[in-house]
Amino acid sequence: MRLWREYAPHLRLQNLGEIPHLRHRRSRPSRSIPPMSYTVNLIDFPDAPPDVIATAETRFRRELDKLLGDNVEQALKAFENASESSADELTKDEIGLAASWAKAYEAAKTAGFRALGEADEAYFEVRVE
Repeated sequence: MRLWREYAPHLRLQNLGEIPHLRHRRSRPSRSIPPMSYTVNLIDFPDAPPDVIATAETRFRRELDKLLGDNVEQALKAFENASESSADELTKDEIGLAASWAKAYEAAKTAGFRALGEADEAYFEVRVE
């Protein structure tokens, strides 16, 4: 492997950060990302085998994760807060996050119930641990 100095000996660079294509090689402090600690349960879906329920819960969670990313817990909390507060007590960010939860929940519900059909009283419960 050739060093950058061999390719351009006339350059006097102080560190790798000054070479655009080598910036990613600089050591960076590692950040630990906390795991998402929430559970999804399909409630009141009659006569469904456990493996079918588990598959539906997985589809629901995957869709939530896809749409909200690392903001699942924050969006749920914002939605719960919004449902217990008046609009003038919330910031624009909280209102936006709560709205994104509602939209993502509906999409996740559609994904979760795919191939199951609808049950009148069935719903997905999301709990933050």
